[in-house]
Amino acid sequence: HLDTWKEMPHLIGPWNQTGSAPPLKGKETSHRNASGICDNPRFTGPWDEIASRIKEDAKMDGILMNVQLAPHAVVCLFHPLVYSDPENGIFLNNTGGRGHDLLHDPKRTKIARATVPADGVVIAGPLKLVQGRQTSAEEALIARLAINMPGYNIRIDDTDYECFGFAVILLNWAVLKKRSGIDETFRKAGMEYHLTRTDEILNVETAQYEKKVATIGKSENYLVLGEDNSVLADLNTTNNIWTMTVGYESGFRPNWEGPLQAVVVVLAMLISVMLALVLVAKEEIQVLLYKMMPKKVIKKLRRGETVVNRYDAATIFFSDVVGFTSLSGSMSPIEVMKMLNDMYTAFDALVAKYGAYKVETIGDAYIVIGGGPDESSSRDGAEKVARFALDAIECVKSLRAPNGAQVQIRVGLASGPVVAGVVGTTMPKFTLFGDTVNLASRMESTSIKMQIQCNELTYRLLRDSPGSVFDLVDRVNDKGEQGVFVKGKGHTQTWWLNGVSQRPLGNEDDLPCTEDELALHDDLDLQNEVEEGLGISDDEGGFDAEEGNGRNIHRRNTEPGSNLSSLRC
Repeated sequence: HLDTWKEMPHLIGPWNQTGSAPPLKGKETSHRNASGICDNPRFTGPWDEIASRIKEDAKMDGILMNVQLAPHAVVCLFHPLVYSDPENGIFLNNTGGRGHDLLHDPKRTKIARATVPADGVVIAGPLKLVQGRQTSAEEALIARLAINMPGYNIRIDDTDYECFGFAVILLNWAVLKKRSGIDETFRKAGMEYHLTRTDEILNVETAQYEKKVATIGKSENYLVLGEDNSVLADLNTTNNIWTMTVGYESGFRPNWEGPLQAVVVVLAMLISVMLALVLVAKEEIQVLLYKMMPKKVIKKLRRGETVVNRYDAATIFFSDVVGFTSLSGSMSPIEVMKMLNDMYTAFDALVAKYGAYKVETIGDAYIVIGGGPDESSSRDGAEKVARFALDAIECVKSLRAPNGAQVQIRVGLASGPVVAGVVGTTMPKFTLFGDTVNLASRMESTSIKMQIQCNELTYRLLRDSPGSVFDLVDRVNDKGEQGVFVKGKGHTQTWWLNGVSQRPLGNEDDLPCTEDELALHDDLDLQNEVEEGLGISDDEGGFDAEEGNGRNIHRRNTEPGSNLSSLRC
């Protein structure tokens, strides 16, 4: 049940109630006026996309004629809307079928009422499909499955059922029989057969189920079969019984009853598989989409909205392989791909372990974000990414290229405001934008092999982690100068991240502020943290305090002569 169609039963509503789709003029007993619902591109577009894939994957050309969705038992979505198969004499124009209310059409109400409470597939047919006064299909099976879901209601005889509506498929039974080879099989054996289906149909007047037998397959001379020259084999399906009667005109004692049952089972399974594809394929598509983009982004795209998300203080991880150009030059393309796949598969497992979000890979570059789509706080996001980075370094230590060379990476972390969105309509891509993205890339490019370099805001977020102590060391060159030159930023103070340990329990006043306590500071502007640390200034060596939730929030300088402050509660 993709979100796209969840509202449809509510839009259609119960029969003849205020706010529901009204009866269609001229067809008041069988159809609803569902204009604006069943023909809405917001519903028909996704249905065509998914149903066309179902038909293609089924590989049942000429057999699977139509895939339909009937919210609140009103046939609404068709694929294809017009179906033509000149080779088999089939032409179906479903335009007039939109709004067909199966529960109130006198010709369809019995099978529809039996479908709502049924636990499995309900099959009608074979039927002759007629449109206007012309036959559209000589033999068709209509298979319906009730979609039982909480939050929806269909009432039958004062009983409420949690039912969204029906999933429906139309099968060309004549072609299915032909391709199964059943007629040819019995003809070669010199045998006659008669395949019937016994339905139990609810009699609304008596509230009792009545049996109805329909022929769904037969040989040319099946009428010669009787009790003395034939045998029967029954197969229970979802809500009916299929019976195969087989024999010789001159009589016989058969030994093929077991194989015959297998034939019947295969025929029944073909129909079951068709309907299962309708229900399973949409779930597969949803899982695939969630691997490509965040769930909230997918939902916005389905609603046709522009996707732009802002994260005030996210932490971004960049890495690439040291000497990748020369390393890949000594390997074949397949070896390069295998090496990167082994490394990225291990990194993907670490992303899942820490709950961060993998943005993308670009060649030998791997990009991760915390405090963004993962919906964690800025401090938690920074800790997720830092722990991921430390494990990534350890992971690479055991990785070797096919030529035996040790694979090594550089890593850069940066925290700050980030904007994320989906760009393009062909192969749309979830992408990060902003100065923090560029800074994370610079932190990586100016780092050294098997080391993690981070900017000042990342340093402060990790230093104030409530549960962990990160080993953070100033970057100092051989001349005793702190930091490194960063393109577009000039000389920038950075830190090496070397490890992490558990923070020992201590006095509550030594713990970092909570998010709520931080919010008491009107002058805390995360957009400026990239340039101005935490953006909280104070006279050198002094502090002030505000009352918040029973704890004092102090702003104090951490280093003599520094204009950058930390928060302690």
